[in-house]
Amino acid sequence: MLEEKYASDPDAPGGVEMGKPARSMPAAALTAYARSQDRITSLASGFQMHLVKPIDPLELIVAVATQAPRRSMATSPSES
Repeated sequence: MLEEKYASDPDAPGGVEMGKPARSMPAAALTAYARSQDRITSLASGFQMHLVKPIDPLELIVAVATQAPRRSMATSPSES
């Protein structure tokens, strides 16, 4: 799990260094970088999954759903 928030844009002028990643928040790297090494780097950086653009909308929905916290069916949204 990532521990603190961060943003990264290696293609920005001068690049942006990886800062500090969001505590206990699952995260997916959504990137145009598709090499095996890019995937390894993303996962080693604390991302739970590496998704490559362009991405099929259904694949993105499934990826988000698999990382979303589970709630009991008996719990209403106002109770959580």
